[in-house]
Amino acid sequence: MTEQRRLNRRHFVYGSAAVAGGIAGLPSIAGGAALAQSPEAALPASFQESPLLAEQTGSGALPPVAERLPANPVVLTPVEEIGTYGGDWNTATTSQGSGYELRTMAYEHLVRWNTGEIQFTSDDVIPNVAERFEVNEDGSEYTFYLRQGMKWSDGEPFTSADLMFWYEDVVLNEDISPVVPSWLRVDGQPVVVEAPDEYTVIFRFAGPYGLFLQRLCTNLGEQLTAVPAHYLRQFHLSYNEDVVAQAEAEELPDWMGLFFSRQAWRENPELPVLFAWQMTTPIGEDPTRFIASRNPYYWKVDTEGNQLPYLDRVVFDVVTEPEVMLLRALNGELDLVTDYVNQLQNQPLFFDNQEAGDFEMYAITYSQQARTVIALNMTHPDAAKREIFQNKDFRIGLSHAIDRQALIDTIYVGQGEPYQVGPRPESPMYNEQLAKQYTEYNVDLANEHLDRVLPEKNGDGMRLGPDGEPFLFQIEFATEFRSEWATILEFSQQYWQAVGIDMRPEAVERSLMYERKEGNQSDATVWEGEGGLEALLDPRWYFPYSTESNYAISWANWYQQGGLSGDLDMEGVEIPLAEPPESAQRQMELYQQIEATVDPDEQVQLMNEILQIAADEFYCMGISLPVGGYGITRNGFHNVQKPMTYAWLSLSPAFTNPCQYFESAP
Repeated sequence: MTEQRRLNRRHFVYGSAAVAGGIAGLPSIAGGAALAQSPEAALPASFQESPLLAEQTGSGALPPVAERLPANPVVLTPVEEIGTYGGDWNTATTSQGSGYELRTMAYEHLVRWNTGEIQFTSDDVIPNVAERFEVNEDGSEYTFYLRQGMKWSDGEPFTSADLMFWYEDVVLNEDISPVVPSWLRVDGQPVVVEAPDEYTVIFRFAGPYGLFLQRLCTNLGEQLTAVPAHYLRQFHLSYNEDVVAQAEAEELPDWMGLFFSRQAWRENPELPVLFAWQMTTPIGEDPTRFIASRNPYYWKVDTEGNQLPYLDRVVFDVVTEPEVMLLRALNGELDLVTDYVNQLQNQPLFFDNQEAGDFEMYAITYSQQARTVIALNMTHPDAAKREIFQNKDFRIGLSHAIDRQALIDTIYVGQGEPYQVGPRPESPMYNEQLAKQYTEYNVDLANEHLDRVLPEKNGDGMRLGPDGEPFLFQIEFATEFRSEWATILEFSQQYWQAVGIDMRPEAVERSLMYERKEGNQSDATVWEGEGGLEALLDPRWYFPYSTESNYAISWANWYQQGGLSGDLDMEGVEIPLAEPPESAQRQMELYQQIEATVDPDEQVQLMNEILQIAADEFYCMGISLPVGGYGITRNGFHNVQKPMTYAWLSLSPAFTNPCQYFESAP
């Protein structure tokens, strides 16, 4: 069960990934009407375009706007009003690899989440790149009808040929994808994709697949509509033998590295896209910022026929210091804040600075069940640490040693409640045992459990490991992501030293943290707790599901690579991998049953079984249940949905159609 195996080729894996309101003691945050998304709104009689594009149309550099749009463009009803053209969306991120740009401007999948207060069910799925879709009775066949005349940002047609290139030359290419991702397999069999004509694509699975539409709405669906065949064929060995020599000339490890570099829309401004904006100053060119500019062939319009987006550019400033990010937000230099600095401890500052900073606060509905998840690496390559971390008594002891209420009072200004890692109370999958067990601050209980694991101590009262030395481990966290994590870990370090455990917080840059934890090199990590409302789609914290299951990356890889079906083929594959225990395998079997039914009640029942096993196993620990949150918008920045659901699976705020954002004249 502890065998570690590694792949020697990069694998192309598609990663799986509260109630809004006022805060007690503070005035309520402004709400607002939900977006009236109208996919069936009447097609306008004529179309208009940005003055910048009109100049190019007039000079002959671009075709007329009506010729750039598909026959049936998406017609959006704006949140507030019809916008005006021009200006920039000024925003900021903490690093060049934070992924914030994905959640801002890159949400153009075949289907998408509707806007508003979504529950992540099939009822929330609406057409997008596909103008309509059909599902057969047992959920084993999905047919998508593309928009005729739709174009990539370079003006080339977007057709079923692009999806077939993604399927045949990416998903089924063993150099790029040694194993077909588990989300594209049913009963161990890969999906079969066919294109009977230019605008129809059919996905056929070996059996029912009840979560396919919802998964297409998440980050998993990004790849299907981000692989322009006419551009990427030149970097693929099946179409161009010279790619091997080109990769060598660019000092890349192989031709797949060349392909990946050209497919990376964040770093390659030449890659045609379907987004409202296309990278023009890409990530890596300027360490302080990256910029995306409007796509002249974007395929959405407002109800008066104005081609979207309204804004000319999205400007991402890279701000690595949380204090600097906070000051910029307080000064009104950021048009929209949905992340990074809108923590509870900063809310009084934002409230008091609304007039001076010329911004407004609005409510955010969180789907998370925790802002802080502490995950010990139970598949650690070191046998001694692996055995200790897998011992449930060790995890229980650490949990009882944490004074959660003190942390909530100190860090979250008293807002929240002690909570582990489980679905939120408003979820139909709430499990009280999973949510509340071992949250009592009790040093005697902590020592009782830890004595069963590491009974020997030195003269300083520190517990000794199997080697006779004080047992020490590190917890890695990304400082640029949540500033409170450093404080939480400093307190936890003191709590655990009081019961004889030495832990060292280790601040690392996010990309390095991911590299280490995905390589199974970390002792432990801290991350956020997704799955509070969307447990069915994001069960990472409830069983070893994906490389986001930080407590058991190797078990998750075994599952993702087909271990449950006995179809493991790891030749040429290099990732940490170990067979999980029976309890985790039972969870994996139950989850496959969820995927195989289209009955939502049965899905919830099966998920509840998974969650009960998670409660019994106690994989990882949380601190506090997040309460209603807030964001800010600069006055004069319009059509922002208020309140806004915030979740990784909805790619907030991208799912609210930022193409409609605009700024009014000062």
